[in-house]
Amino acid sequence: MAYPPLDFEKEPQIRLFLGPLKRRLQAGDWLVIGGSVPPPLPPTVYAEVITLAKSRDVITVLDADGPALAAGIEAKPFM
Repeated sequence: MAYPPLDFEKEPQIRLFLGPLKRRLQAGDWLVIGGSVPPPLPPTVYAEVITLAKSRDVITVLDADGPALAAGIEAKPFM
């Protein structure tokens, strides 16, 4: 199933999570992303977070399964 890209500015759940995350991420940090993706978020949310983190030179680790893992791997986390 294909999911449209998330609009971080229009999705209140994403905004609440990513706002503080964006402010805290610094180059060289490690970000571990894992667990189940809570509804109503699509499994692509981990890939979007990994892409954001990598754009700030943050090292990412993904611990997921199923569709969230498949989507997250596309973003090429460190581990």
